[in-house]
Amino acid sequence: MSLRIGVLGAAEISPLAIFRAVAALPGAELVAIGSRRPGAAQAQARQHGLDCACLGYPELLARADIDWVYVPAANSEHHACCEAALRAGKHVLVEKPATLSALELQALIASATARGLCLVEAVMTRHHPWQAWLAERVRARTWGRLLRHSTRLRHGLREGDHFRLRPGGGVLWDDGVYWLQAAQAAAGIALGACAIEQAQADAAEVPTRVRVGLVAADGVATDFDAQFAVPRQAEHAFEFERARVVLADFFRARIGRHKIHLDIAHASGERERVSFDEQNYYLNQLAYLAGDARDADWPAQAQRSVERIAMLEALHRRLQSAALERPAAGA
Repeated sequence: MSLRIGVLGAAEISPLAIFRAVAALPGAELVAIGSRRPGAAQAQARQHGLDCACLGYPELLARADIDWVYVPAANSEHHACCEAALRAGKHVLVEKPATLSALELQALIASATARGLCLVEAVMTRHHPWQAWLAERVRARTWGRLLRHSTRLRHGLREGDHFRLRPGGGVLWDDGVYWLQAAQAAAGIALGACAIEQAQADAAEVPTRVRVGLVAADGVATDFDAQFAVPRQAEHAFEFERARVVLADFFRARIGRHKIHLDIAHASGERERVSFDEQNYYLNQLAYLAGDARDADWPAQAQRSVERIAMLEALHRRLQSAALERPAAGA
């Protein structure tokens, strides 16, 4: 199936998320890059040796030879870009978080549905079999009941990452989606039935360091510890009654084709490693757009995105309330 893509913005994530993956997927084509900044699209195309059109946003959205629009803009711009793309009759792949409001995302989903279009949040990690493999064992209680899921993330800020420190950015919006998506897909946690157990951060509006946690209705806990800091770390840990399962570098498969390993420490003292074939998250994601996303899968996945964004909103409100209650220095 053909997959003709236009990129709405000259963003740093596009070479990984789109350019390399398009080149590796038969039938996929990068048709155009759009930019509001004069010369930005052309400069990116030259830098990466791309043979594609370089246009303004309206011209890109008017192209009849574009099926999907990829939105890699700053978080605060996602809603407007998605709305414009849907009005233009394009399927949408939007970087996470899809929006900063669950209500806004629900409205976009309704708009896509009414037009017979797809709206997919680009959580690239979900397009890998490790999640389904682990989810099956959670349901089967292979190692007993799941007790806790934890996600720990560290990554530094580069020179071009100033947008991460603007309103709508911060480590919770930027990285919390990876935590919550794994909690949903692998741990089987229903976010709508969770209570907030803890919420701590170095700032309420745009935190660079957070520690937050939830408790599900069945008592399973899930927590998130993240900072804009180095050395880099990206770990999921799942604690069961009779084992601890760790994915120590879950970002590895975003750079190229890499193996993912789950390390299992059994209560008996036995250690086991489960490895998956070399894959690339972004290539898998584009293959999903060309296949399953056009079927019945995307609405259910979009509703999971709504649940994640609603929880991130609730956590931000908790952080804001805690900041208001905190006594001023020297008081």
